[in-house]
Amino acid sequence: MRCSASVSRARTDEVPSRPCRRPGHREQSWLGRTLSLAPLVLRPLNGAPNALTFAQKSIRVGADERNELVIADLLVASFHALILYQDGLVRLVAYTDGETRVNAQAVTTECYVFRGDRLTFGRTEYLLLDVPKPCWSLPAH
Repeated sequence: MRCSASVSRARTDEVPSRPCRRPGHREQSWLGRTLSLAPLVLRPLNGAPNALTFAQKSIRVGADERNELVIADLLVASFHALILYQDGLVRLVAYTDGETRVNAQAVTTECYVFRGDRLTFGRTEYLLLDVPKPCWSLPAH
C-alpha cells in the first residue's frame, strides 16, 4: 500500500541517482558474483549540510539513544518509527499515530517510501535522497 499515491513524482527527477559503489556498501558473494547494497541516504531539511547514510536493512527512528536515527524533537516518541528495506522496497512503519508523515500525509500504520519523498517525524523533516540498490558484479577473469 502506498500512503501518498496522489502525490506527484515529478520532483524525484531533481534528485540525481548515484553510482552503485559508495561508502557504506555491504557486500555478499554467491557463485563468484558479488552483491553489494548501496546505503539508504536521508538529508535533514533543517539546514544541516550533511546527508545521513545507513547501511543496515532496518533503521529505528526515535528520541531514544538506542535508535539508529536519533531525533531530539518533543513530538518524537522514544521509539517512533522503523524504516525497513526488504525485497527491493523501502517501508516506513509508524509506531505513533499522526506524528509520522510522508509528503505531508499522516502514516497510521505503514507505507512504502521512494526516492524524493519527504519523511516527517514530529516537526523534523528529511528528504529521502537514495534508497538501497542491489548491484551484482561478475568476477574478474
